[in-house]
Amino acid sequence: MSTLKQLCLAIFLLLLIATSSQLAATAKPMPDIEFSSNPVHGLYNFVQGIAGGPGGTSRSLTEIFEQSDYNNQTYRQIIERFREVNLSYDYAFSEEVAHRHNKRQITELLVMASSQAKDIDDFAQRIMGLLTNADLMIVIETLKAYEPIYQELIWLPAYQRFQKDIVNLNKRAKEIGFAEQFVVASKFYNANWKADLPFKVYLAPIPVENGYTTATPQGNIISYITTYISDPDSVLAVVFHELAHLLYANQPMEFQGEMENAFLDSDSYHKAHAYQLLNESLATAVGNGWFYKNSKGILDENDWYHSRFINQQAKSIYELVELYLSTGKTLDLQFIDKYIKQYAQNFPKGYLEPDSFLANVSFLAHKDFKEHNKLFQVFFQHQKSVRSLNVQTPFFDEKAMYKFNSAINAKMALITENHQETLEGLFEYYPGLEQAEFPEGEFVLHSLLPDGTMLLVVSINSLDSFGKAMQAIKKQKVLDRYIRVLKL
Repeated sequence: MSTLKQLCLAIFLLLLIATSSQLAATAKPMPDIEFSSNPVHGLYNFVQGIAGGPGGTSRSLTEIFEQSDYNNQTYRQIIERFREVNLSYDYAFSEEVAHRHNKRQITELLVMASSQAKDIDDFAQRIMGLLTNADLMIVIETLKAYEPIYQELIWLPAYQRFQKDIVNLNKRAKEIGFAEQFVVASKFYNANWKADLPFKVYLAPIPVENGYTTATPQGNIISYITTYISDPDSVLAVVFHELAHLLYANQPMEFQGEMENAFLDSDSYHKAHAYQLLNESLATAVGNGWFYKNSKGILDENDWYHSRFINQQAKSIYELVELYLSTGKTLDLQFIDKYIKQYAQNFPKGYLEPDSFLANVSFLAHKDFKEHNKLFQVFFQHQKSVRSLNVQTPFFDEKAMYKFNSAINAKMALITENHQETLEGLFEYYPGLEQAEFPEGEFVLHSLLPDGTMLLVVSINSLDSFGKAMQAIKKQKVLDRYIRVLKL
């Protein structure tokens, strides 16, 4: 080769290297997605499920335990003690946007800590200070008592198959460009997300082919309790669904405020209920719809979500969501307006259906009922689809009443003492209730408020009767919009 040709080749290679370096430097960073498992994480969810506590737990795991020889008096007493621990309190990142749930529950922090703990003692160190020392001891003692049970019934039977599933998921995520699709979704949501911050998906096994799976997002991790995986694309769609929730939670506060005002300023009677479905409907349309279609080449013909309200709303807004994603558009006021109109068309009486409005409830109560645990346990037995719950106490406290009255959730006033006095006090807040005919004994009064939310006054002798009240409400598939009383 001549000297001139060698020189030209050298210059070409230098230019190529320089160009490649420049492209690498300017290329948009992509978030990594990593699937793994941790027995401490699985154990914590296992115990939470048996206790019936808050958080993403699987009924299938609980059923495996209940059908085993370990479901005896000794272990029931241990779990009963665990139930007394308050894991339902939370703290707010911000209250600038009143009706967005910019909060973190303590149980979510425990899930995050469990996913990264080396063992139970390391888990204890990680959560020190989140609970009182007495409660921390109960949690750790319960986990240690149940660890051999979890290993025998769940972890060891599933281990070999489950590790292969994890390898397949990591491989498939790269094949279909999971990270690239996340970048597109991030722009759609207008989310504040550091592109090089990795996502970690911690899977906990259910050692069966079919069962109740569940996935919940916390911070930059997703806790996913799943059966053996036969279709990685379906699992990745669920994961993308959960990542969409994280994007929704990480929208700038100013943008969140604009979106919320678009709902609250609407003249639609359906605005509150449409808003309550927004997060889940978008995540379903994006993850189970758009992402799944990109992976498989076709839309999933099955239901996308177990709630008919979310399933129908997500499918009906899918074309609009796909248009925004494919054209690089961000959520805007025009989208919200079309979304509300679609909700009203889908569910003309949604605000009167208990299955719908009980998914988001604000309670008002005299006391905490052991930090709400017993109240929530009974509520979950009768209402399977729940997106948000909170409890304000006591009655007629200025701060509690403000939060209760200003909520756009269904409002449930739970009267368990000083019945007549408390009822008369509510008449001042909700004029017109005094016109109802109140029966002797326990009852539920319901009335649709002017903002389209449902007010339920539950008057019972003790919390033991709350299950009867829930049955009476759920028995009415569609409530009357006027003041009515159900005798228990």
